[in-house]
Amino acid sequence: MNAKGGIYVKSLGKKLPVEIKYYDDESSGDRVQQLYAQLITSDKADFLISPYSSGLTASAAIIAEQYVRL
Repeated sequence: MNAKGGIYVKSLGKKLPVEIKYYDDESSGDRVQQLYAQLITSDKADFLISPYSSGLTASAAIIAEQYVRL
């Protein structure tokens, strides 16, 4: 994907390079929250994919909603 310039983001009118970053949440809601905060603040992630279970997704959503960027 990056060899073709990245993913086109319509709202920005340009392509952005892709970097996949992931961490082991250890199936822990508390750990998910720590990692989501890290992805957003330190890693400067622009896009997040939720964890695989509804309980962990609920934990992640709490953090993601705190950092909503419109």
